[in-house]
Amino acid sequence: MQREYRADRAPQAEKAPDTMEERVQACVACHGQQGRGVDNVYFPRLAGKPTGYLYNQLVAFREGRRKYAPMNYLLAYLPDTYLQQMAVYFSEQNQPLPPAAHPSVSAELLNPGPWHFVGILGMPRRMAYYDYANPAIAPQAFSVIISVIGGLWDAICTAAGVPSRFQPVLLPTLPTGRPSNVIVTATMMHPADSQSIGRGATLAMQCTMCHGIRGMSEAASPNLAGQADAAIYKQLRDFKSGNRESVIMQPLASALSDPDMRDLAAYYAYLPRDHNVARSAQVEQAPLIVLNGAPMRNIGACASCHGDHANKAAVPNLDGEPESYIRAQLQHFAASTRRNDINEQMRNVARQMTPDEIDAAAHYYASRGE
Repeated sequence: MQREYRADRAPQAEKAPDTMEERVQACVACHGQQGRGVDNVYFPRLAGKPTGYLYNQLVAFREGRRKYAPMNYLLAYLPDTYLQQMAVYFSEQNQPLPPAAHPSVSAELLNPGPWHFVGILGMPRRMAYYDYANPAIAPQAFSVIISVIGGLWDAICTAAGVPSRFQPVLLPTLPTGRPSNVIVTATMMHPADSQSIGRGATLAMQCTMCHGIRGMSEAASPNLAGQADAAIYKQLRDFKSGNRESVIMQPLASALSDPDMRDLAAYYAYLPRDHNVARSAQVEQAPLIVLNGAPMRNIGACASCHGDHANKAAVPNLDGEPESYIRAQLQHFAASTRRNDINEQMRNVARQMTPDEIDAAAHYYASRGE
């Protein structure tokens, strides 16, 4: 006997979220209601961030260029329009302004005058007037200004979700100019042929003392075998131009023509790199600074640029490089004694890393080639 079909008994399809508030519920656990943050400082506040910035980060997570498993999973199948709408939503969730404070200073201090701006900063009016006339007071005036600016900077950082305390330390005066004369593009290197590799092998004879006969160093110099050709080429160009300093490499690179540097890069990229380590085991042992970075200190994950699948132009592969070399380069970037990173990308990261994080990253990448 055939049963009668009744529409009121038919299984109902699951209702898809139809408001943005419902769509972003998956974000609340880590980023708070409306993206306004949670007590865990590891997760950034999204409310009020620029739309373009949020959209770019969402796309990077979806495409795997930025590594964080929960985000990669959540965004894997979301279309561009969906991500754009999410970015717009969070950018519009600005924190409410605090209630207006009642003036707590005297009317005399608020009166306009030649030192009105200094008075607003909170420095005593009499001290401001005599700051140039009395050398004994000038240092006190300067310290007051510095402390007020520091408090203002702390407020800005707190509003932006970055717990960075103001440090009135003057950075050393660095030479101005471009960090590198190399224009990095995905097509900066031409496909290498056998002739180019052969010429590079001949030129490499003068490199063997430091970098080994087959590009694997035994002298704590960088291993060049299997390295990205664009990365080798850029560093040679930087040594020749003086954008990267080395008393050994600069004289050698200065004698090389542009075709010579391309041939050398092609030869070393052609050489096999000996990796005996089990990659799956190493991924489990990777330190947090490598896998996730430290977002609250504006440190991206090392693996996002130097990982197995991060094929960025002119970015070196760090697997198997000597631990002492990696550590030294991070320290040089942190101290700005190495400055050939475009847009200060490495310097900004290394300055925020702790010595323990530098040691952990250096040890991890060196162990991947043992």
